[in-house]
Amino acid sequence: MAEKEIILQGEDGQVDELVLTTQDQASCNSLEDCVRMLFPQEGETAPRLRFKGFDGKWEKRLLSDCLEISEEKNTDNVFGVEDVLSVSDDYGVVNQIEHLGRSYAGKTVSGYKILRPGQIVYTKSPLRAKPYGIVKVNRGKAGIVSVLYAVYNTKECVAPEYIHYYFDPAWRLNAYMRPLVNKGAKNTMNISDETALTGYIMIPKDIDEQRKIASFLQRLDEQVKHYQEQFDELKHLKSACLNEMFPKQNESIPSVRFSGFEGDWEIVSFKDITRLAGVRNRENLPLESYSISNENGFVPQNEQFENGGTMSKADKRLYYIVSPDSFAYNPARINVGSIGYDDLDKDVIVSSLYVVFKTDEKTYNPFLNYWFKTPTFRKLIEQYQEGGVRLYFFYDKLCKCSFRRPSFDEQRQIATFLSSLDKQISAQQEQLERLKQMKQSCLGLLFADNQSITPPLRFKGFSGEWKRVKLVEIANKFNYGINAAAKPYDGYNKYLRITDIDEDMRVFNKDNLTSPEANDVEAYLLQEGDIVLARTGASVGKSYFYDANDGRVVFAGFLIRVQLKDTVCPRFIFTCTQTENYYKYIRMVSQRSGQPGVNTREYGDYSFLIPPTIEEQRCIANFFERLDKRIVLQSQQVEKLKQVKKACLNQFIV
Repeated sequence: MAEKEIILQGEDGQVDELVLTTQDQASCNSLEDCVRMLFPQEGETAPRLRFKGFDGKWEKRLLSDCLEISEEKNTDNVFGVEDVLSVSDDYGVVNQIEHLGRSYAGKTVSGYKILRPGQIVYTKSPLRAKPYGIVKVNRGKAGIVSVLYAVYNTKECVAPEYIHYYFDPAWRLNAYMRPLVNKGAKNTMNISDETALTGYIMIPKDIDEQRKIASFLQRLDEQVKHYQEQFDELKHLKSACLNEMFPKQNESIPSVRFSGFEGDWEIVSFKDITRLAGVRNRENLPLESYSISNENGFVPQNEQFENGGTMSKADKRLYYIVSPDSFAYNPARINVGSIGYDDLDKDVIVSSLYVVFKTDEKTYNPFLNYWFKTPTFRKLIEQYQEGGVRLYFFYDKLCKCSFRRPSFDEQRQIATFLSSLDKQISAQQEQLERLKQMKQSCLGLLFADNQSITPPLRFKGFSGEWKRVKLVEIANKFNYGINAAAKPYDGYNKYLRITDIDEDMRVFNKDNLTSPEANDVEAYLLQEGDIVLARTGASVGKSYFYDANDGRVVFAGFLIRVQLKDTVCPRFIFTCTQTENYYKYIRMVSQRSGQPGVNTREYGDYSFLIPPTIEEQRCIANFFERLDKRIVLQSQQVEKLKQVKKACLNQFIV
């Protein structure tokens, strides 16, 4: 069994050596994976990642064997309102006044529970990611908490910090508490202090190993906090700079500028700084045809449209020649941003419907190109466009517009800054695409196809032929979703519709949550490991894997829930719905008159190959789960950069 060492250098100069003893080649590809590997996975009795010097199986213990209820209360008023503590998922146990700015305690705190350093507190208050409450250790001063909270002492040979970190991940805390908690009609948590201790946890026999794990994770928390504080400081600094770098309303200069610039920003009219520059391609020169994309500006027509689009066979002698350093736009589509700047260093041709123009020598065109993406320009388009069913913004309307322009060098400085952001966005986008391509390659390599009974690539330690099954053979139940009208999300139930499943990420889009008006929603609540499939319309075949972190989710009538037998790994089966084999099947069976659709029988007949052991299924599923998380994180990074650029455009260019 191969060993892999991972070393973390702590701020105190200590070095912890973590030894991974596993045959899973995909294990420990990220720090998050390392943290997960410090605890036994489902069905295992020891973690795959151990500190040197520790071995042997961990114990499966009742939490009541690790904790006992603390009965100590503030009956003598030793603690006052200023000592009331709150519990935060991000910050742990904190003083309520210091954290929230005020006290929310009642008139008397004599009945409050005392929470001392090293004790465990369970809040019983639902959070979005942790709907059954949170568990924390008190690392600070002694104080008092609400009587609704549970306070526990740790028993002999149990490290309080270990309990804290064991319940830190939402997925583990939710999995533990879900069977024990009954929620009331108003989202109240019906669970006694005693009942919260009736579940099982995995814990090392040796308290030194418990402390070693907790110490490592605590140092990791401190480093994350340190970097987060640095990041927040930079964000505040940037925000402050951006707010001062551009002229306020009715002002002609910004409060803060790039070094070396001064003087008013002048107001100029497009009538004075532009001229029409389109020249007909009368000699039918063999120039490449381009279109204007609202995302990418000038793009070759054969890339923008399939087979070159409808204009691919048009008479190119009527097209306009666009020379370098020119602008072009479609008067009928400029309202959606279809205006482009030609920085291609070559002549190209565009449709005769386009407007082509050049600017004067005092305008730095990349700066102007960014200005065209600002809300200011969009408002001018709305003001001057004309027409009936289709609205147009011809060149004469552009000439009625004006904008505020700094010196040429300052324009160039601003454009250079925004261009650097564009490059970062492009780099992140390319990384995202590479991750998606990597995933598709892995899907092809790690899954057996119809021509083979074993995949081209396998994790170490696994052998034997894969077996063919139908989805119906490994499912306990197929059922349709609830048929109920939607209303705004009430903070309790989430109503899952087809549109809530992200097409690329296969994740729950939580931005637009709603809740159904129905009395029997409990029957339609998703359970851990459920797979949801879209059964009709353009989204047919889309799939979603329910994770407890998504809270209480009720699935809709246009979706099908598949509940699987415990002989298979649900996440592996979900991954099968992302393979080309699955897509081919959906395309084949969904074709029917009217809207495409796939019913439960047709989904049940989907056949595919699965590994002979559930361990190999889990190994593959874990690999793709980690890869999916990387893709989601990368996608979020791209979106954050786009938001930064958008904010800069709004601030930088007036």
